[in-house]
Amino acid sequence: MNDATELLDLVDHHNQVIGTVTREDYYRQIAAYRRNHQYIRGVNAFILNSQGQLWVAIRSQSRAKWPGGYDFSMGEHVGAGESYEAAFIRGIREELGIDANTVTWRLLGQIGPAERSAVFCTGYLLLTDQTPAYNQEEFSGGHWLKPAELLRRLESGSPHKSDLLPFLQYFYVAFI
Repeated sequence: MNDATELLDLVDHHNQVIGTVTREDYYRQIAAYRRNHQYIRGVNAFILNSQGQLWVAIRSQSRAKWPGGYDFSMGEHVGAGESYEAAFIRGIREELGIDANTVTWRLLGQIGPAERSAVFCTGYLLLTDQTPAYNQEEFSGGHWLKPAELLRRLESGSPHKSDLLPFLQYFYVAFI
């Protein structure tokens, strides 16, 4: 599905659905939507290995936003009428080649605009030592990093997806 046809739920500042919008339209008019306290939904996940390291993806240079920057292990938009969990399961399959039935995973919680997130985002943690077979159109690679090291790199200005730092800060205790 492309950005012009991908339908997303549009939600108010209480995360209540108030309509639908195409992904393309939302990002084209993002400033107006945010001024009106209208947002979309997403899911993000990190892979955490037995050494306490997160698998941090590196965005492909061909990406329109944050090319070459650090990213979550997986990030997906929640489609119109789709649950957060369904988007998570779809996302780890599409972006990481992981079947949710074959790994241990858990819900971290949710952040939103009040926590400096651009969208209402539900976070998940995958527990595995396996380096994922990531989608090479989305990512150029990845690194296993301790949460404190990733936090240091982001706070010192390493390029990264905009929601990565607030997400890591909010859920940091869950990673250590």
